[in-house]
Amino acid sequence: MKHTVLKKSAALLLTLLCLVAVLVFPAAAEETRVYDPSGMLTEAEAASLAARMDELSSEYGVEFYFATYVAENRYDDFYGDDYCTRVQNLNGTDAVLLVVTYEEFNRTYYYNMYTYGDANYDINQKEVNYILDDYDVYYNLKGGEIYDGAKAFFELSATAFEGRLGAPWILVILVSAVIALI
Repeated sequence: MKHTVLKKSAALLLTLLCLVAVLVFPAAAEETRVYDPSGMLTEAEAASLAARMDELSSEYGVEFYFATYVAENRYDDFYGDDYCTRVQNLNGTDAVLLVVTYEEFNRTYYYNMYTYGDANYDINQKEVNYILDDYDVYYNLKGGEIYDGAKAFFELSATAFEGRLGAPWILVILVSAVIALI
């Protein structure tokens, strides 16, 4: 009798500990840097991109995330903020998110950049525009080469945190001087 009560108590305690672990640490179970329910990336591309994003996150202290979405009609829309609060819970995190949307009704790719926490201040609007309009980012993402475009996007985003994004000032000065002399 005493042995049965001890077994039941141990089982109850173990169940409670598991329940507490699931309630306290739910984000760890669902966190992913690459969220691709649309299947725009191969498994190898997703793994490679996630590994590079891990490296960049460690190096710059900012989290990098990627998500895809397929819009089936003109009114179907993806909101990066919704992804961040539901899937990643990025509010309060210094993070950069790239969202690529494919609209089936007009066979077009769209993409957008979302920043959270201090990343809002570390990357200014001019740098955001530079990243989104970069040749490798723009033409790869718009052309459906999602892996290459995302890779270029995250490399440029990391460069923005170094403060080295855009044309070097010396080059701008030299070109201006040459034009002035002509």
